[in-house]
Amino acid sequence: MALMYNRKETKDKIVIVYKYQALWYYILIVVLIVGVINQFVGLILLPFFIIYAMFHIFGKLKPGKEIKKAMMNSKVKMSGNRFSLTKPLTFEISKN
Repeated sequence: MALMYNRKETKDKIVIVYKYQALWYYILIVVLIVGVINQFVGLILLPFFIIYAMFHIFGKLKPGKEIKKAMMNSKVKMSGNRFSLTKPLTFEISKN
């Protein structure tokens, strides 16, 4: 599910960018706050949040395995911030 990340591959490296990682946290906070303030609206938002959570979790499995394998070989460089929409979490895997 490439909706949650961008993967670019060159002959030297693989770059994986989690473009919507920060959106996950913002949506989670909004659903929790709305659920506490108004339970009826919170219950309406809950199914949409669950669907988004499944996309988020299952969308990260494939690149997560690739990143974990590269981390075992110490070939990963991380940059960005998981809470930022302007500078998203980025993993750079070297092929050398």
